[in-house]
Amino acid sequence: MITPVESEDRFKSEYRLSNLYLPHIQDGTSAPQMYYIHSSFPTTQSDAVFFGPDTYLFLDFLSQASRYLGTSPPRAVVDVCCGSGAGAIHMARSLPSSTVIGLDLNSKALTLGKINANLADCQVDFLESDLFAAVELRKDIDLVASNPPYIASSEGSDVPMYAAGGAEQGLALPLRIVSEGAQVLAEGGLLMIYTGLPVFYEKPGHDPFLQRIREVEGAELVAYRIIHPDMFGEELSSPPYVDTGRIQVVGAVLRKIRR
Repeated sequence: MITPVESEDRFKSEYRLSNLYLPHIQDGTSAPQMYYIHSSFPTTQSDAVFFGPDTYLFLDFLSQASRYLGTSPPRAVVDVCCGSGAGAIHMARSLPSSTVIGLDLNSKALTLGKINANLADCQVDFLESDLFAAVELRKDIDLVASNPPYIASSEGSDVPMYAAGGAEQGLALPLRIVSEGAQVLAEGGLLMIYTGLPVFYEKPGHDPFLQRIREVEGAELVAYRIIHPDMFGEELSSPPYVDTGRIQVVGAVLRKIRR
């Protein structure tokens, strides 16, 4: 779809088609290039569907799921804040016997996710949901994956939906996902979250996200690593980041404790 550019005799695309080629996450085997439809740049619309550096790093992180899963494939996999559907589609292709569900509040993301799943020739159920609301009654969720919004935002801010992580310098939404995700998981299930966190000038060695997820009831931390030390530095000029030196991206794996 194209729209006219105001005051200019030209047009601008509303959507973009990007290829995704990551042969290393297929264990070196020959893999076809994947194509994803997403919002065009700049992604300033409130309902923009993002596809970029986070997408590549998130899929690389998800490729490690086999290290932590048992011998049986997950019965159901949920990708919450699924956006373009890249994470859900990767899991559907990697775990063809699992039911894969993509959840998002953004109806445009769900529409593009369905198209992208068709392009990838895989089955993903996309549902509109406030985090886990649409699946909270399921008892078969063995894996939750998420690349949630993590940029600081507040009510009335102009941060697009795909980026708005809420209060606490963007930690509010990722922390909610970990807490609520631990509740919907079946016993022994895994939660894999890729997210960003503020690194403060005065406490460069302090990790507020790691500290909080260690305290989540009903789950134990299995793995944690820094994926990118300095992401989206242009966001640091906004008021919520006045005390922040950089935004660090991490990957965390938690397991629901068996009772």
